[in-house]
Amino acid sequence: MLPAAILGADSAFEIPPVPVSVTIAGQPVAITVSGDVSAPARGQGENAFGLHLRADLADFPTPRNLNYWYTFGGILAFCLGVA
Repeated sequence: MLPAAILGADSAFEIPPVPVSVTIAGQPVAITVSGDVSAPARGQGENAFGLHLRADLADFPTPRNLNYWYTFGGILAFCLGVA
């Protein structure tokens, strides 16, 4: 139970970063999820909470051949611009 002083004021709680494993197309992918929960000052008979989640996809694996396609497309764009 929360103290009465918190229930009458704006309050926020931070969710610490947590590594989560997800399986995508049969391959495990590890992402880091964090966020915060906020509760505005209570009105009459209102119970509202805000939840903001953040996911870090910096370590999301990229197929090696996708990078080759970007390079190939860049070379084609350069040749088209020169021509």
